[in-house]
Amino acid sequence: MRVEALLPRIGELRIEDVRRVLGDRIWKVDHLDVCVLAPVGGVPSAQRIVLGWKRSGRGDHRAMLCPICRQPKEILYADGVDGLSCSVCSKRRTREQREANLRAWKKLGGREEDQLLRLLQRDGLSSTRLDRARALADEIVRGDRDRLAALRPRIGAALKFREVHAR
Repeated sequence: MRVEALLPRIGELRIEDVRRVLGDRIWKVDHLDVCVLAPVGGVPSAQRIVLGWKRSGRGDHRAMLCPICRQPKEILYADGVDGLSCSVCSKRRTREQREANLRAWKKLGGREEDQLLRLLQRDGLSSTRLDRARALADEIVRGDRDRLAALRPRIGAALKFREVHAR
C-alpha cells in the first residue's frame, strides 16, 4: 500500500485534498471542520465547510459550498479576515487575469513562465509533464537570449554615446 504525504497548502483548501484525506467517506460526509493556514502574516481560517454537489459534463461531483455565496466550488481561499470563500467572493484573480495586458506577459515570456510554474506545482510529476516543463524552460531561455541579442546594438550605441559625451 502506497501512502502519500499530504503537505498543507498555504491559503487555500481544495476538494482534491479533501478527497485524499477522506477517501471513500467523502460520499457520506455532509460537512467537515477545517483549519487553513493563511499566507504569511495572516490569521489561519478555522471553520465548518459544508459539502455539496456540483454539476459537471459527466454527472455530479462533490464540492465545497462557499460559506458566503453558497455555490459549489472546488477551491476555497483563506483571506485572513472573514475565513474561507470562493474566488468570486474573495475577489481573487489569477496571475493571467492580473497580468494579461502587460508587456511582460505578452512579449517577455510571462505567459510561458506561468505555464512552467503551473506544470511544476501539480502533484505527481510524470515523465511527460517533466519533458514539457524542460521544453518550456528551454523556450523561455531561448526567448531571453533572442531579446538580449536584439538589444546588443542598442546597448553598444548607448555606451558609445556615453563615452563621447563624458569627455
